[in-house]
Parts: sequence; structure tokens; C-alpha cells
Amino acid sequence: NSFTYWLRKIAPTQCFLPTSSDLHPDHKIVHEEFLISLFHAAGNIWPELGIQLANVPYIHEMGVYCDFPEPPKVRMKAPDSFLEKKLDAILAFKSQTQIGSLIDIVRKSGPYEYLRELNFNLYNPAAYYNMFEKKHHIPFVG
Repeated sequence: NSFTYWLRKIAPTQCFLPTSSDLHPDHKIVHEEFLISLFHAAGNIWPELGIQLANVPYIHEMGVYCDFPEPPKVRMKAPDSFLEKKLDAILAFKSQTQIGSLIDIVRKSGPYEYLRELNFNLYNPAAYYNMFEKKHHIPFVG
């Protein structure tokens, strides 16, 4: 419930997650747990964790280990010094030395970040009803 608590406490307007197609177990669990926590934070479950969110924040996915499931729509360019800070931060963790090839790709790609918007919509079966109505079928001409 930590994510739910902090989402309600901070009430962010935008959030950034590893892409849903990332294969790293830590990245996958953060993505999944964050989204279900966002669902909980926007509802009235667990009032002891704070007041429910008035607005659901925009969710952006970032490529980390794996590519996006669909092309990103936003590109941001940072100063070159930010790229060096990012690389230094990654390399501060000993476990990251095993991904040297990915770090080289980041270094060679420059100070760009790409983001893909993630639409956070609750399932509504009515949205699909008309797709299966007879009027949408093309008759067979033989």
C-alpha cells in the first residue's frame, strides 16, 4: 500500500514508469504495482492512507531495458551535462555494470528521453458492443 499512500500524499500530475514491455522483473513489478496502486489511490478504499486523488495523473512510459510496445510520442532533449549525471547515477550501482552494452547505447544516443503516454482507462464493455453488431459486417458477395 506504499504507492497508494504516496500517490495520495503527493497527488502528482504526471508519473513516469518503465515501459510495460520491459522484461526486467523489478521494472515489471514497479509498472504493475504502480498502476494498481493508482487505481486504489483514485478510489475510496483504505481511507487511512489519505484522501483519494481528485484527478488521475498522466502516466508516461520510458524505455529502460526493452523497447516500447508502440512508438513513443514525446521526445525531450536535455543538456549534455544531464546525460553525464544520468550515466554516473546508473553506474553508481554495482549491479548495473553487467548492462554495459545498454549503457553504451544510452551514451551514444545522446541526452534524449522518449516517452509514451499510457492511457489509464477502466474497462467498459459498452465501448465494444457496436463492434460486434451485424451492421458492421461486410456481406459476402459470391
